Amino acid sequence: MTDLVIPPLVNVPRCPVCSGEGAILYDGLRDRLGDLPGEWRFRRCNAADCGHLWMDPAIQADHLGWAYQDYFTHDGGALPSVSRLGPLGATLREAGHWLSGLGPEWRRRKALFLPDGNSRRVLDVGCGAGELLAELRSRGWVVEGLEMDPVAAKATAARLGVTVHVGAIADVNPENRFDAIVLQHVIEHLPDPRADLQRLATWLAPGGTITLVTPNANSRLHRLFGFHWRELDAPRHLHLFTPDSLRSIVGQAGLSMNSIGTSAAANHGVWLASHFIERHGKVATGRLNARSLAGCYVELVRGAVAHWRDSWSGEELVSVQRQSATQR
Repeated sequence: MTDLVIPPLVNVPRCPVCSGEGAILYDGLRDRLGDLPGEWRFRRCNAADCGHLWMDPAIQADHLGWAYQDYFTHDGGALPSVSRLGPLGATLREAGHWLSGLGPEWRRRKALFLPDGNSRRVLDVGCGAGELLAELRSRGWVVEGLEMDPVAAKATAARLGVTVHVGAIADVNPENRFDAIVLQHVIEHLPDPRADLQRLATWLAPGGTITLVTPNANSRLHRLFGFHWRELDAPRHLHLFTPDSLRSIVGQAGLSMNSIGTSAAANHGVWLASHFIERHGKVATGRLNARSLAGCYVELVRGAVAHWRDSWSGEELVSVQRQSATQR
């Protein structure tokens, strides 16, 4: 049963990345993926070399669990609108990616752009129901997970037979060191991403990498849908990064960024969710029909063409970083 009492909030008047001033960009946002109460707002940093979006006010860090009651990633990982199709949806999605020319990128995206593991060790931070853990294990990685929700962690550990650490990044001390650490749509949920990245860097084996995949605040679909963009996931998304603000937070954490770019492989799912929000106010009340499915296929093609023309227009930012010389 959903707890409808809003927990304590904290005001965040200045940019969490550069401490610059920010104007209110969106106000009156409601929970479009669930039934949590309240209205929420996002600010955008005024600094031309930042542009970061953040939620103000935000839920206090020690009460964040309130925002994740019945959260969709804990029971399968797909958006509610897509998950209704089951195996058929997965088949249609695969077909659409290959027909649009995004097939190779989608295959790499399924493994979060990691190469084959060759028995190297990887940690999935925020592993949820373990979909990525299973994919990486199938590609030769020795996998471990980290999950805040003890119920989800226990279920994933039992289903896959792997180690899943329970708790926040600040509270966990894994025995192993990792050749790769991956955060798939996690950094936008963290109250203090700078401190968490610094701690994760201490868990890397020599030469190890941290891969971040997070919504792109400068994406084409954000420009298209505006207030109805799915990634304005209040009250859970505390941050929405631009390429500039992601570079900044990685550098502030003392990491050395190897690469950064965007991916269009997930555009269709965000288009569908945003389409439902625009027309119905929520993702769950949207109807999957021939028209909405056709829209997904059209978006796959449009997104691929747009990404070819502007490589920064993709829905997801993808960055890979290593320890800096001072951290080794």
